[in-house]
Amino acid sequence: MFGIVLICKNIVSSISTKDLIAYYAAVSASVVLNLIFMKLFSRAELGLLDFSIIGTVLDIVVSLTLIVLAVRETKYVYIRVKSDA
Repeated sequence: MFGIVLICKNIVSSISTKDLIAYYAAVSASVVLNLIFMKLFSRAELGLLDFSIIGTVLDIVVSLTLIVLAVRETKYVYIRVKSDA
């Protein structure tokens, strides 16, 4: 839902770096909660290698990397700003 809100906000106006950081933090948190839920309530025995293969652990790594890049916006990430012209 947060991603859809950001897409709509980007269409209407521009999004800020804080919005991107909040989004990727929410994605990382949801993946961590998913891992905890799967570990506690799943009947299947899934290890770290299994989660790495299906990409769950990599989702956390990618999200945290994008947070770091968004914080260092001036060097790595270019956020398009719409002009009023």
